[in-house]
Amino acid sequence: MPEIGLNELSPYLKSLETSKAFSTVYLIHGDEYLSKSACDALLTLILPEKKSVNHEPFDGTDTDIRMLLDSLNTFSLFSSKKVVTLSDAKLFYAKQDRSAFLSKARAAWEAEDPKKAAKHLTSFLALASFTLEELSPDNRKKSLTADEVAETEGAWFDAFMEYLLLQEIVIPESQDDAALMEAHIKKGFPKKHYFIMTTDLVDKRRSLYKTFKDMGMVIDCSLPKGEGKTEQNLRKGIFREIASKRLGEVRKEIEDQALDKLCDITGSDVRMFAGNIGKLIDYCGDRPLITSRDIDAVLKRTKKDPVYELTGALSDRSLERSLFYLNSLLSDGEYVPLQVLSAIINHMRKLLIAKDFTGSAFGRGWRRGMAYPQFRDSILSSVMAYDESLEKSAPTFLSEPVLAGKEGGSRKSASAVSDLLLAKNAKSPYPVYQTLLKSDNFTQEEMVAIFEILHDADARMKSSFLEDKLIIEHAIIHICLRKGVDRK
Repeated sequence: MPEIGLNELSPYLKSLETSKAFSTVYLIHGDEYLSKSACDALLTLILPEKKSVNHEPFDGTDTDIRMLLDSLNTFSLFSSKKVVTLSDAKLFYAKQDRSAFLSKARAAWEAEDPKKAAKHLTSFLALASFTLEELSPDNRKKSLTADEVAETEGAWFDAFMEYLLLQEIVIPESQDDAALMEAHIKKGFPKKHYFIMTTDLVDKRRSLYKTFKDMGMVIDCSLPKGEGKTEQNLRKGIFREIASKRLGEVRKEIEDQALDKLCDITGSDVRMFAGNIGKLIDYCGDRPLITSRDIDAVLKRTKKDPVYELTGALSDRSLERSLFYLNSLLSDGEYVPLQVLSAIINHMRKLLIAKDFTGSAFGRGWRRGMAYPQFRDSILSSVMAYDESLEKSAPTFLSEPVLAGKEGGSRKSASAVSDLLLAKNAKSPYPVYQTLLKSDNFTQEEMVAIFEILHDADARMKSSFLEDKLIIEHAIIHICLRKGVDRK
């Protein structure tokens, strides 16, 4: 059985519990979440004890394959068994895939992770057989493809190049790591030494893939993407297995109807599905059964309101997801840029109010990462008291235009005060809990600076000739920065 799919993975792992007939090498490819889960399951079976001592992990973004192979061929001091893993491997990337490294470098740089950005760029340079000089302003258009030139446009790349020159980075020599790995697999590793590699991309035509298949085991963790009945049933089976395992750990179950609804909301995003299961566990507290009503209370809004996906990604400070959802919203034509910006401002205002609560006397009992049942039982009443105090003091800090004595002004005033409340509906406290959790991703100073950025974006969209989407993207990038907000 040199190659198996997701539907065969569980029986295979079950058989290993008794047979211990492990392959020397494993190639796991496809969905990142499922690949990691399969790798972890194999690790637990091969090394049920002393995993941290006899397991040596490597990261595919910055690994020297020669060092990894040296490790695989070096005996452990503590045991005859040894497992070496390579996660997110790039061995199947070819020259035509090199632009992906530029995209990843940009995302890492904009997320204020220059070291990770440098790793991705050095991978690009090694794959393209380039020097830094070929990325200079005078040489880019000669050296790069049109798509790659577009990726390097903007002030970010010039700043990035300055950083690289100051760091005096070393570009790895162009080498065929895939051929090197293939030769060592064919040669063989010491007895009871195992190698597990995960990757998002494979090319089944490559000889390295065939070598893994001939000499070891290939596990395809790609999630079926089609909308046919067979594909939908396969996805549901995988999701059911994930849910059963996670819920079993906390002694809970989920209704069939609720699982169907959860699968419909999730689509084919495994990581989102697993995250939603975690939210439902928190929401249910001590109750052993998750119902459709729980799905509606916790997750239904995501399905009904696509803007919620964007604001949720912003709350998590995930640049990649935020830009993806922004592009999706504007591409569909259902929303115009001003609507999206307004939604972002309203959401960030809610987080600012939550931040004010946690920093006040009312929120002294709040703790980062607090479980939902504890929030419901001990903090919700404080939120209600905080809201009551806001309603009483609102005239002292609401702006005059809102409270101006125009006809209908009282209705505007009441609406503005309502927008300031954390718990508009006391019967639905879970969204309040989520807002408090997300507010912990920001400091008070960052929130103030973010509102300066959003105010500037609003003014620019109404007065400048810049493309509205670019203005919102600029604001999103600053919101997602994790080391403070650049106000320039």
